[in-house]
Amino acid sequence: MNYAVVPYTDQEVARLLEVAASQRTRVQRRHLQSLLALGLGAGLFPKESWTVTTDDLLDKHGLLCLNVLGDRARVVPILPPYDDTLRTIQSEDPGSTLLGYVAPAWDRSRLSNLLGKDEFPPGTPVIKLHRLRATWLLHHMRNHVPLNELSKVAGLSTTKTIGHLMPYLPDIPEADVFAQMTRR
Repeated sequence: MNYAVVPYTDQEVARLLEVAASQRTRVQRRHLQSLLALGLGAGLFPKESWTVTTDDLLDKHGLLCLNVLGDRARVVPILPPYDDTLRTIQSEDPGSTLLGYVAPAWDRSRLSNLLGKDEFPPGTPVIKLHRLRATWLLHHMRNHVPLNELSKVAGLSTTKTIGHLMPYLPDIPEADVFAQMTRR
C-alpha cells in the first residue's frame, strides 16, 4: 500500500476557516475552530488533539505555545492566526480541553462525533487530521525552518513524512540554490 501525505491548499484552508466561522452555534464553532487551530496552527498528531487543555498553553519567547505531553513531549509555538483562537478558548473556558469535547475512551469515531452536528456546505474539503498536520509541516518547510529543529518541534522520529511533502515545495532557481550551497 502506498501512503500519500497530501497537505491542504491555501484555498482549501481558507474554505475550512470560513466554514468554521459560519457554524450556527458557539459550540460547533469552537469544535471546528479549535480542531483547525491544533492541526494547522500546532501540527499535533491526531491522538494528541484529544487531550490537550488550556492548562497546556504557555507563553515562551513572547509567543503562545502548546506544551505537548506524552511519548513525543515537546513545546510547539502556535502559528498566527490560530494563536488567537486558542487564547480566546483559554480566557473563556480555563481548565477545559482545547477542543471543548471529551471523547469516551471506547469511541472509535471521535472525529465524526466531534463534528457530527457541524454543517459542511458543498465544496468544503473533507477534514482529515493528518492533512492538517501535513499542511502545518509544509508551511514550516516553505519558510526554511531547519529540518532538524522542525523534526523536534513536530515530534517526528523519522524523516518519512518530510520526504512525502517534498514534492509540494516550490522550485528554487538553480543560481539561488548554488548561492545558498556555497555561502560562507
